[in-house]
Amino acid sequence: MKRIHQISEFFILFVFLGTMSFIYSFISVQTHNRYMTFGLDLGYFDEAIWKISRGIFPYSSAGCIWLLEDHFQPILYLLAPLYRIWENVRIILIFQSFWMVFSALPLYLLSRKITRHVFLSLAIVFAYLFFIGTQFAILNEFHQVTFAPFFISLLYLAIEKDKRLIYWFCILALFTIKEDMALLVSAIGIGLLFRKGWRIRGGVTGILGFCVFILLVYVLVPLYSIKGVYGHFTHFKSVGGSTSPLGLIHILFTDPLKVLQGLIGNPLKIHTIITSFFTFITLPVFSPLFILIPLLADFSFRFLYEGPQITKWMLINHNAATGAMLLAVSSVYASGKLGKKISNKKKKVFFIFIGIFLILATLMQDVILTAPVHSFLKRNFYEREEWMRNNDAVISQVPTGVSVAAQNNLLPHLTERNSAYRLPYGLNSDYIILDFHDQPNAYAPLSYEEMKRFVSDWILKDNRYSVVYKKGDAMLLKRNFKTDISKSPYYDNTHYCYYSFEER
Repeated sequence: MKRIHQISEFFILFVFLGTMSFIYSFISVQTHNRYMTFGLDLGYFDEAIWKISRGIFPYSSAGCIWLLEDHFQPILYLLAPLYRIWENVRIILIFQSFWMVFSALPLYLLSRKITRHVFLSLAIVFAYLFFIGTQFAILNEFHQVTFAPFFISLLYLAIEKDKRLIYWFCILALFTIKEDMALLVSAIGIGLLFRKGWRIRGGVTGILGFCVFILLVYVLVPLYSIKGVYGHFTHFKSVGGSTSPLGLIHILFTDPLKVLQGLIGNPLKIHTIITSFFTFITLPVFSPLFILIPLLADFSFRFLYEGPQITKWMLINHNAATGAMLLAVSSVYASGKLGKKISNKKKKVFFIFIGIFLILATLMQDVILTAPVHSFLKRNFYEREEWMRNNDAVISQVPTGVSVAAQNNLLPHLTERNSAYRLPYGLNSDYIILDFHDQPNAYAPLSYEEMKRFVSDWILKDNRYSVVYKKGDAMLLKRNFKTDISKSPYYDNTHYCYYSFEER
């Protein structure tokens, strides 16, 4: 009988996870089909990973940088074989949906071990999968950080089961995702100083994580960077003008009030904290220190970022991926901790109530914030508008193997090639593709008006390019002759591109 219950339990779990994977995959792909994905970041990742699958050096002309120079993200090399199955950007969108959703499997196993309660464990999985931060992490194009939730949940499961090899495997895997994961690893280690039986390993982990981070940003990445420096030090500038991790540490000890102001001195950050803890009915507050420390550290790493993309402070992009899993894991430990204070007779009822409140709070959050999963139920999300069909037709006219420059929302449909640039760069490309049906972020880093002026005053001027195919507001331009691109108003402007390596 027990065996039958276990089979039924995991059947329900896998059906739920499979259904959610399909829903998120569909929304991701349909968003791309509707030209609502962009050259940065989806086109950048698509081009680089596609090149790896073809044995080509993964320099991204879309991002103007090569893969390991942008961030330390060697784990992306593991995705290259997917392009041998299907040579299409949609494959990494589908993979990301399944990976993020099935990260809930070790989360469920962790909850079952600690709480021994099926309904509560399913409710925590539900809260994780429908948390607004999880949804945006999955549906905000593709990013390497979405690998992390699986290894975070597996790591804490390994701690509970005392599986040391699996624990160290997860630590090493986190190092390969992105350089700032090393800081999270360090925070995990510091947290484990408060976990009996894991203090020595926690100390080693804390020191190792910090040392790996310093090694990456000060030595390794600058060593193989074309520019010779780690390009993201400005992320630390919001605290007292510091522009480096070591500068931040100095300010932390000399002027901690400045650091505190940088952490919570903005309404967007307060809103993120309230929304996050509300979804998980404030359970994380009651979690043990060894998990609460990395959770708070994760919020701190995001809040110390200055910009320009202040969305990092919010729950509307991939940066919420790690926090989503840490909130769920801390909810598991908090439930187990609170359950120990209640008699066995009342514990089951208590866990049922927690599970119900978790589900209700998550649903309320989805309704109030109009979560992106609602797209699945909207009729217009399935409609193929005329401007989209026009873009389909024009893109189909682009020859294979040629260099292309395109506006931001068309570029990720063209990046599986050696040279695919985001306008206003790539001005000696064989072809340029444009669509003047105005959409949000479609022309970034330019505005709609700036792009129109740029096309008329530069691209079409002196017959540099000619329109060879046009449908509606979409058009394909072919180069007539090469020009001196250094005279472009946007040449070598790092606001628009990291470097300028366009075709000459």
